[in-house]
Amino acid sequence: MKISIIADCHLNKVNFSAFKDKDSGQPYKAHDFMKAFEWDITKNINDIKPDLLVIAGDVYDTYDPSNDVRAFFSRQIARLVANKIPVIILVGNHDICKKNHALSPLAEIRMKNVKVVEEPKFIKFRDHVLLMYPYSISVERSIISNRKLFYQFAEENKKKIEDNKDLKDLPVLFFGHFGVKGAALNLGMSAKGKTLNFVNTDSHDISVSDLDMSGADYVFLGDYHSHQILPTKNCISMYTGSIEKDDVTHRDLKKGFVVYDTTLPKDPKYGQSQFIEYPNCRPMIAISGSLKDIRKGIENLDKKDKGASVRVIFEGNTKEAHDYNLALETIRNEIQLKVQPVHLLTEQKIVDKEKEDKGKEIEQKIIETGHMTEEEVMEVIGEILKEQVDEEEYKILYKMAQEIRKEAKEIAR
Repeated sequence: MKISIIADCHLNKVNFSAFKDKDSGQPYKAHDFMKAFEWDITKNINDIKPDLLVIAGDVYDTYDPSNDVRAFFSRQIARLVANKIPVIILVGNHDICKKNHALSPLAEIRMKNVKVVEEPKFIKFRDHVLLMYPYSISVERSIISNRKLFYQFAEENKKKIEDNKDLKDLPVLFFGHFGVKGAALNLGMSAKGKTLNFVNTDSHDISVSDLDMSGADYVFLGDYHSHQILPTKNCISMYTGSIEKDDVTHRDLKKGFVVYDTTLPKDPKYGQSQFIEYPNCRPMIAISGSLKDIRKGIENLDKKDKGASVRVIFEGNTKEAHDYNLALETIRNEIQLKVQPVHLLTEQKIVDKEKEDKGKEIEQKIIETGHMTEEEVMEVIGEILKEQVDEEEYKILYKMAQEIRKEAKEIAR
């Protein structure tokens, strides 16, 4: 048995919509995601040849995609059908609003071998049990919480399997679209190269331990765009991740889809599944630091970075910023000449070293003593006022701040 799982296709991705791909005329991120999806479908038809292809939610980036994007998606699904590959599509949270969802026209056609799952569904497929858990419109409308619906679905499935001897020994695969408490929202890197690890701590979300009690042998999820293995104990669980890079924080993340394959040897992390990498992601480049750092970063640009999305972040004091701004046009031209970026974003972060050190000193004092002195509070207020008003206003506002501070102390007593 082979089942391919693709998630978070976002075919009408709207990031930086003003920047168009010169060939398709689509916003460049929509073009990138459409190109990646077409590659995924071709890979499945020519090489993987799965028994089933599951799209685990978020076909689209919004619930109202344009007709040309809908037509593109329909053409890709038609290719699968023509090659006798059945398709199951889960509704994702980006596909839906409180009134309807973007996949309803496809669902109404009732195309043979194509099924759109709008509410949790138990399916027996050949010698496997498939538990399909889309983002439900009843959750979107706040009729029921996602976690409560999950518990209900899990209990119903356990009973069905227990009551049917033909189901008891079959492998159980769970396909869902939701956030998991304890999972990482983004495993990429900041523009400065710091590893991100924003973990979901929402106690109302389905947890890793909830996945363990689902009764599944494998859990394949869409929603979070970083491919990752979750630390479940009773099953193999993972996010497949998005099919293309979202932004510059994803520049070193691998993108693609997952294949469950019972002919594979068992791997400790993946079980009988594997990650198929998409090799044609658009380059994402971040150059940050001083003017010297930025120039060095430009020197390191390579031909393979052609068509990249580039983000330049200058960091320095006011004087250094002046020099940077004088060189900015040259910097843009050099980047344009080297890689012909599809999108170039420049930012500035003015750093006052003296104020930064003072801030760190006060922060450390708060950590050690639990408070700031009155003088330190007034010093901070004074610095803020100086940056925003002229000298005469500063004197008046600073005096007012002193009086408010005095009154606050008296009230506190």
